[in-house]
Amino acid sequence: MSAGSALAGAPWTADDFDPERAWALVTALRAERDTERAAREAAESGDALLAARDELASVRRQLHVERAGQRHGIDPDDVDFFTRGVKTEDEILAVAARLGRAAGSPPQPVQPPRFLAAPR
Repeated sequence: MSAGSALAGAPWTADDFDPERAWALVTALRAERDTERAAREAAESGDALLAARDELASVRRQLHVERAGQRHGIDPDDVDFFTRGVKTEDEILAVAARLGRAAGSPPQPVQPPRFLAAPR
């Protein structure tokens, strides 16, 4: 098979081939590809953002549980158990206060997390 016979049916060999129209089509297809790529990357980064927000909410809740446990002299595991489904710090503290009163332990001062403590 010769090179000439392989190109015999190619559109750019026809008499009615319009290079400007072909270039416009190539440019439009590239723009569409780039738009799709950007949309896919934005969706992926959006998923990562949602996962990061969920992780942050989980860490904040755990911090609230630990603070409530410290403040009311209750094991943080017990506070976590009794505060399932409770999301805000105020609600967690209210449950921990009730548990602390029921256990007979007075409220304690709360130590700041190590990463917030002043350097020595």
